Amino acid sequence: MDSLYDKLQLNGPGKQTRFLRILQGGPDDEISTELYVGSLEEEIPDFKAIPYAWESEGITPKTININAVYVRVPDNIHTILQKIRSNFCTASPTDIWIDSICINQKSIPEKNLQVPLMGDIYSKASRVIVWLENTEESADDFHLTNLRLLIKNISMPMGPFINGLSKTMQSKWFQRTWTLQEVSLPSRDPLVMRGNALIDWDYLMRSCHNLKALLMKPILSPSFEVPEELLGLEENLKDLHDIYHQYSTEVAEETRKAYQLGKCPKCGMGDLKQHIFLARGQRATDRRDRVWGLLGLADNEARRSLPVDYERGEIDVFIDVFKYFTGGEAGFQILSRAAGLKCIPNWPTWLVYPDIHQRCETLVRGHYERCRRYKASLGLVARYELIGLNQSLVIYGILVSEVAELMETLKTHYLPRLALSEIDYGSIFNFFAPTCVPDFYNPKILNPAEWEDKVNVYVGGPDSTSPNRYAYLDWHNKHCSEALARVIVGDHISLDQDDTEHLPVSSEFISTILTMGYGLHRTRQKHPRVTDETKSATDGEADKGSDCEPGSDPEVPDYSGLRRDLGFRFKLKRSISRTMTHRLAFKTSGGFIGFGPDDMEPGDKVVLIAGADVPFILRRRGDHFAMVGECYVQGLMHGELFQQYPEFESGKPFQMTLDRFVVY
Repeated sequence: MDSLYDKLQLNGPGKQTRFLRILQGGPDDEISTELYVGSLEEEIPDFKAIPYAWESEGITPKTININAVYVRVPDNIHTILQKIRSNFCTASPTDIWIDSICINQKSIPEKNLQVPLMGDIYSKASRVIVWLENTEESADDFHLTNLRLLIKNISMPMGPFINGLSKTMQSKWFQRTWTLQEVSLPSRDPLVMRGNALIDWDYLMRSCHNLKALLMKPILSPSFEVPEELLGLEENLKDLHDIYHQYSTEVAEETRKAYQLGKCPKCGMGDLKQHIFLARGQRATDRRDRVWGLLGLADNEARRSLPVDYERGEIDVFIDVFKYFTGGEAGFQILSRAAGLKCIPNWPTWLVYPDIHQRCETLVRGHYERCRRYKASLGLVARYELIGLNQSLVIYGILVSEVAELMETLKTHYLPRLALSEIDYGSIFNFFAPTCVPDFYNPKILNPAEWEDKVNVYVGGPDSTSPNRYAYLDWHNKHCSEALARVIVGDHISLDQDDTEHLPVSSEFISTILTMGYGLHRTRQKHPRVTDETKSATDGEADKGSDCEPGSDPEVPDYSGLRRDLGFRFKLKRSISRTMTHRLAFKTSGGFIGFGPDDMEPGDKVVLIAGADVPFILRRRGDHFAMVGECYVQGLMHGELFQQYPEFESGKPFQMTLDRFVVY
């Protein structure tokens, strides 16, 4: 292949790449092709782009003819070319672009030039044809051509289809980072090809939606009966359910929709930060491709900030990602995805590590604008420095408190044979309740830490920024029942994590969260920590709220009947799970309560970082700190910390002192 590439150099003006022309031939004929250089700007050839999974390449090479030279290629590439020839070259030759042949994979300079052109290649291809792994039983099992029938009804043999669809959804192609731009950039729906079967991307996505609806019916309706057509396939459906949630096709579909929407003149280009967030569960053989594999979806500014250079190390590339996410007026949302204490050799604890699968949902997302849901540091600018060959991050903030006690939030399910865990609501209530008894939640901030370095910054008062950033600014006068209710759901009840609405302060609502969230309506007598004062206050407020006539106060919603609202119950459980799962409950020496990383320890520091919307847990190690992770702390999430400064109420800028933390 080297001699072919030497004769077809990509050194002309403008954007150039190589195209492969597949010549006509019979099923048993050798594959004959022509490789040539073409432009992506002027006189663009009519070509098809062929994405596939590199990891599926076989170890047995086969021979094809390129420009009268016999070249050995992996057997899956040989199969792809055969299928393209038999399906698209019956009347005339077909031009394609396939990366393993059209790019000299041994040349780093060439890869550095060609990878940034992926956006042009996939957006200007006449059609994108996705190749999924081929198997011997695919023709019998998959029945792609019958998918259209499934969308309309279930009047077809379901066994082969269910088995085939499960194999399709396990395709490594769906798991790749590159997949997202390969399906998002084409203006026409891509074609999906497996064996000799072809189907439009839209049909495949609709079949997945129908499948999801079918799998959800037993959850939403206990009286659901398996359709007659699916009797005997229950185990297959269970396996398919697990596969669906492990290898979801929804990421690719969501990215395609987001990008196509962003292409409209009013919307501008798709937001690369959002695409990087959506791709957090995708994979790449080279970790750097977790970023560069999405540049086709990016605007020019992002491409300048994240240049492709395969001679640079992984850490340097992800430091560029950190700078990109924190540039301008952006905050430290990216710190919520920091590697933390995952024992990764030589990797900074504050830097995103792409191969870590975060078991819990982050409190904020990397593409969020500042102060969207939480606003712990209000509008403070993200200040930082990189020192020590960019390995250490210098940040500024306030040491709030120190972790004193921890408790696991999960316990073994009451049916051990299920090998499941469930949230231990009763123990969590008993763990938190003494902090709040008898009447009010009143945590204390530690005295200012005596670090070596400090910085003075000016902070704006309420009139200097949006008023909605300064709601709920009072921890000293919150009744213990309200604090306990807010902490268990992270002050947020919704099925949609992007929803920014916080809990109302209705006493009926708070009482409902307590009884349904902690299960007090079933086990109240089993909680000795609940004092008579707390119980009577909670019950009294609930009674008072329930006596109100619906609509009597237009500013206080009527929450009567919430206990009977299954939709609300589902949202409540979802919010509790999002807040607690794979986190530890903790109490600090100052009386704060919250949930933090599952590897935090007593003695860790709760720090409010200037420019971060949530607090973080740091661990002291000599003269440095290690990043443990983000945390939810009741009484710190909405800027309440600033009430210790009398100047804040004046509405005028004032000076405050922040401590310097060096995180490695």
